[in-house]
Amino acid sequence: MIQLKMASVFFLISFSLGIVYLILTVFSNHRLEKEDRCSFRNSYPYNFYMNSSLLIRGLQYSTLLLSGLMGAMGEAFFFAGYDIGAFYFLMVLFPLSFLLLCISNILSLNYYRAHIITSASAFFLFSCAMIILAFHSQIIGSEIEPKIFLPVSIISGIIGFAGMISMANPKLFAWAKMNKTEENGKTYYVKPKWNFYAFYEWIFLALEEIVPLMLFLNFIFANPSGN
Repeated sequence: MIQLKMASVFFLISFSLGIVYLILTVFSNHRLEKEDRCSFRNSYPYNFYMNSSLLIRGLQYSTLLLSGLMGAMGEAFFFAGYDIGAFYFLMVLFPLSFLLLCISNILSLNYYRAHIITSASAFFLFSCAMIILAFHSQIIGSEIEPKIFLPVSIISGIIGFAGMISMANPKLFAWAKMNKTEENGKTYYVKPKWNFYAFYEWIFLALEEIVPLMLFLNFIFANPSGN
C-alpha cells in the first residue's frame, strides 16, 4: 500500500507540472503576432519553443521533463504496489512511453529519425499498456486490492484500442508535408491546416498526463479510508 500512496504523490506533482507546462506554452504563443502563432492541430512542440524567450523555453523544457519523470515514477510505484503478473509489464510500459514522448517533444525535426522513432514508440507502448490494463484488471479483478473500477478499465480499453487503430492513419506519413502557395509571383511553402502527426503528439501527451490522474482518483475512491 505504501507504493500506491507514493504513486499518488508523484501523480499529483506530474499533473500539476503538466498544467504549468501547458499554461507556459499557451501564454508564450499568445504573446506573438497572430500570423506568427502556432496551432496545436498543425505545429510540433518545437515550433512553439522556437518562438518562446530563452527563459520561457527553459521553463517549458523543465516542467515537461519533470512532469514526465514524476509521472513515470508514479506509474512505476503504482503498478509495483499491486504485485501482480502483468502489472509488472505496465510498470515498464507506462513510464517508458511517457518519458519517450517527453523526449521526442523537445527534439527538433532536424533530428527527424530520432523524433519520429521516439514519438511513434511512445504511441505504441502507451496504447499497448492501456489495453493490457483494461483487460488484465478485469480478468483478475477479484485479486486486485484496492480494486480497479470497471469505468477505469472501459476508458483504458477505449483509449488503448483507439490509439492502436489511429496509428494506421495514412495521413501520419505526411508528417513533413508543406502546402505550396504563390503570392505576387513568389512561391511560398506553408503548414497545412492539419498535420496529424503533430496533432497526435499533443493528444498522446495530454493522455499521458491525464491517465495518472485517473489512476490517482481510482486509488482515492477505492481506498476511502486512506489505509
